[in-house]
Amino acid sequence: MDKLANLPNVKRDSELSARMFMRNVPNKEVQMYFDPRAVQTRFQLFPCEDSRQHVNEPIIMTDHYDTTKNFLPGTRAPFEGYAKKVEDESKLRNIMFPLQRGHASQYIPSTKSDMYNVDVAGSSNKLCNRHTLLFNESELPKINRNPQNIATDTFFNHTRQQVKNL
Repeated sequence: MDKLANLPNVKRDSELSARMFMRNVPNKEVQMYFDPRAVQTRFQLFPCEDSRQHVNEPIIMTDHYDTTKNFLPGTRAPFEGYAKKVEDESKLRNIMFPLQRGHASQYIPSTKSDMYNVDVAGSSNKLCNRHTLLFNESELPKINRNPQNIATDTFFNHTRQQVKNL
């Protein structure tokens, strides 16, 4: 491993790998949900009994899921996070005040909304910019691409004759 330590990109690659791995880990545990399946009653001797196995695992209660505070990678989030935002979605789709005249018929977001203030949930670690010259705009000297003023008219530019006259 000591031979690889002197290679130029090993540290950067390991740093990038660690940062990509952190995007696959939630910043906080979410509420446990379980879906009990149906119990087979056909071909059973006493189907009136509950034949499910008893589980000794306790259900851990956590805080409510909020998309603005919790980072959860993946495609499936807890339903309660969606259920709490139904009213916000209704306001955005203008379902609350349909077909009215006046100021209540249009939704105008405040300047403190998510639309204007971008904050990524779970990104509490602020990365410093090690490349200070990355966003600097340098001024280039003015270059005259046409010092002889050839073909300056919009129409009727006789460039062949103008080059001969030089």
